[in-house]
Amino acid sequence: PSARSSGAHLQAHESHEKLQEWYKQQRAYYKKMIVEVSEEIKHLLPGAIVSSPDASIYSVIDVKNIAKPDFDSSKFVLYCAHEGKVEVEGKELTLLVAPMAGFYTVTEGEENPGRTQMRIAYVETPENMKLVPTLFCKLLKKYEGKDPSACECREECQIKLRKKIDGREFN
Repeated sequence: PSARSSGAHLQAHESHEKLQEWYKQQRAYYKKMIVEVSEEIKHLLPGAIVSSPDASIYSVIDVKNIAKPDFDSSKFVLYCAHEGKVEVEGKELTLLVAPMAGFYTVTEGEENPGRTQMRIAYVETPENMKLVPTLFCKLLKKYEGKDPSACECREECQIKLRKKIDGREFN
């Protein structure tokens, strides 16, 4: 569990071994969440590119291969914040992600690679983070005028994903 959720407090005088053990626990906690979210996003949105971070607690999702040609991540983010909501597990929800266009420096007339990219931070509980792939898929499809019902990961899908995820090492 994370330091915040476990109530663990490390101080400057902690031993090197104790700090290393804490770092190991943190890496395992976030790695499992990152793998689960990214694998399910790739399953629900074939063609989406999802980064696999080694030293950060966010992933970048690029929808350039699946979104409409004029897709703009900044407009999608505003849509999600202001009006985009979808039903997941009987609740009306939305998802707040960060557009990546501002993270790039491009020359005038050059295409900004961040135009189709968004950052998802792993700042929620594992239970809430499990909702992210379905939420993202449904919101994207709804935004683009497509049927969001194909974004449900049914039981056979969950079993397949669980086997794939459980077969990975998270440490």
